[in-house]
Amino acid sequence: MKGVRFAVSGVLYVSGVTIRNQSISPGSPSDPQGAAAQVHSGGRLVAMGVSFLRLVSTTKGGAVSVEGGGVAEFYGCLFDACAATNACGLGSSGNG
Repeated sequence: MKGVRFAVSGVLYVSGVTIRNQSISPGSPSDPQGAAAQVHSGGRLVAMGVSFLRLVSTTKGGAVSVEGGGVAEFYGCLFDACAATNACGLGSSGNG
C-alpha cells in the first residue's frame, strides 16, 4: 500500500499488508507524526505480518509514532529503511 496512514485512537488490527515508500514532513509537533501510523493516547495498534518499507518522517516515528498512553504491538513484522530524520528541528533525532 502506498499513500496509507492510520490515526489510531481506538483499537486497530492490521495484518498481512505492506506499507511502503512514504515520507512526511510535519511542520509542528501537533501535526500527524509517523509515516505509516500515529497511535494516540489511549489508542492501540496491533500489527501482524506487516512490512514497513522505506518510510520516513522528519520528526518522530519513521514508520509508527506512539504517543504517551498509546500502545503498539508488532508480531512477525518487517521494518526496512525506515527513519526519523529530524530535519525540521522538532523533538529529538532518533524518535522512530
